[in-house]
Amino acid sequence: PAGVEVKDFSLTRDGQSIEVNGKTRKLKGNKTGLDFTVDIDRLNYNNFDLLVAGTLRELGGWAEAHLKIGGTTDALQVRGRMQMHETFFTPVLTNVRYELSETPIEFTETGVNLNGLSLRDPYGKTLEINGKLTTKDWKEIQTNINLKADRWQVMNSTKQQNPVYYGEVYVTL
Repeated sequence: PAGVEVKDFSLTRDGQSIEVNGKTRKLKGNKTGLDFTVDIDRLNYNNFDLLVAGTLRELGGWAEAHLKIGGTTDALQVRGRMQMHETFFTPVLTNVRYELSETPIEFTETGVNLNGLSLRDPYGKTLEINGKLTTKDWKEIQTNINLKADRWQVMNSTKQQNPVYYGEVYVTL
C-alpha cells in the first residue's frame, strides 16, 4: 500500500483525551515517511499500573503532550512539548517516594531539553536535573546532563524488604 492514514483517531475516558491525526507514506529506498500530530490533553498514569508492576510500587499523576512526529521510521523527528502534572512514584528497589516537578519537557530538532526538572524526596530535598538528550534520528542519543543535590535520599529499605542491600542512602552532588 501507499501508506496509512489516521484521521480523527481519539480515545476518551474518565476525563482523559488522546487524539491522533496523520499518515505514513512510502518513500524511495523502501523507507516509510511519517507525518503525525499527537494531542494528549490528559493521560492518567494509573493506565500503566500493569506495565510498571514490580518496578514501581506507586505511580500517580497525569501528563499532557502536544507533539508532531515526522521524518521516517529510520530517522524520527519529534517536536513539541510534554508536561507532567502531580507526578509521584516509588521505585521498588529503593523504596523512596519521589515527586517530579511540573517543568515542561521540550522536544526540538536537536533532541530533548530537560532543563529545570527536579525530583523531590520525602524530606523536601531535591535532585536538580539540567541538560539535554541530543539526537538526530532517535537511534543514537547523546547525553549532557548535570545533576545537583544536597543530602537527597536515594534508598530507604529494610532487611525485610531486601536482604541483599538495605538501609538509608543520601547523596550530595
